[in-house]
Amino acid sequence: MKKDNNKSLIVAFVFGVVFIIGLLPITESVVEWICLFIEKHKGNLTKDITIINREIEELNGVEEYNTNAIGFEIPSVSEEYYDDEEEDRLKQKVGF
Repeated sequence: MKKDNNKSLIVAFVFGVVFIIGLLPITESVVEWICLFIEKHKGNLTKDITIINREIEELNGVEEYNTNAIGFEIPSVSEEYYDDEEEDRLKQKVGF
């Protein structure tokens, strides 16, 4: 009875080593390929949606504008000029 128990432990150990060395990396590679295929499909869908949205914007005549955040528009031309900055720059001393 003791010899059968030792044989089963040895077989289980060998199967575990073979699984960790051989089958686990193969399984991981297959899973990565499946995830890559899914991500590529999602990317193609996003690209198609972007193209359709651009066509809709062109049909509606929506103008493009730059924004810092959603709902906040960046002014295209600087309307304010600060004279203090030049004066401060000239007052800076270099050295000791």
